[in-house]
Amino acid sequence: EKSDSGLYFKIIKEGNGEFIKLTDEVSFNYVGKLLNGKIFDGEHKNNPITFQMEDLIQGWKEGLMYLKPGGKMKMIVPPYLGYGDYELDNIPPHSILYFDIEVVDVK
Repeated sequence: EKSDSGLYFKIIKEGNGEFIKLTDEVSFNYVGKLLNGKIFDGEHKNNPITFQMEDLIQGWKEGLMYLKPGGKMKMIVPPYLGYGDYELDNIPPHSILYFDIEVVDVK
């Protein structure tokens, strides 16, 4: 599916309980790839990381609100919902990002 903002996503499993809100703290497993398949972050595939929703990139803020605890999704995040023209260690500027995400816990 494509949202109005241009985020592409596929919900694999919605999860249980309440939908995630922007005020929540979320723990998740994920793998991040560039569209050419190069993994730029795979260390959290089975090692959950926790963030406040407000601290995530815009694409994640939007996408995670489609899920509940235990939910899984795939997301394609365009640059303007990701890191834009910023260059990060393994992410070139203006990159389209692909994520496999599993929500482990929500507080």
